[in-house]
Amino acid sequence: MISKIVVGVDFSDASRRALEHGAEWARMLDVPLLAVHVLSLPVPSPMGMEVPSIPPESGWFEGLEEDASKRLQDWVKGVPKAVGQVCWGAASAKLLEYADQDTLLVVARKSHSALEHLLFGGTANQVVRHAPCDVLVVH
Repeated sequence: MISKIVVGVDFSDASRRALEHGAEWARMLDVPLLAVHVLSLPVPSPMGMEVPSIPPESGWFEGLEEDASKRLQDWVKGVPKAVGQVCWGAASAKLLEYADQDTLLVVARKSHSALEHLLFGGTANQVVRHAPCDVLVVH
């Protein structure tokens, strides 16, 4: 039995649709909804090119987190029993941390280049492959 809905939000149009679908399921099942936005540091280029490393100014990380949190709260405003959570890490791994067998995970499928998909697999693909629960992939 589904006891909560977890929705991955990256602020794209696709994730807005995923949140709408998750909110509808949460309303129908009368369960809480957790909207999760995952922040991550840029990764080095897959082509082996070095990316210059410039240390961020003091408070930079906190500022990113605060901005994302405010934006996420705007997204979940008006969704009953919904809360937003901003965290740092790899999106698929973090979403899976919030899931158990009684969760419905909702993620958006976004188009990526063939190279990106080959190298990284895509969040939706990783979630579907490793989730301990049902997953709704919104196109």
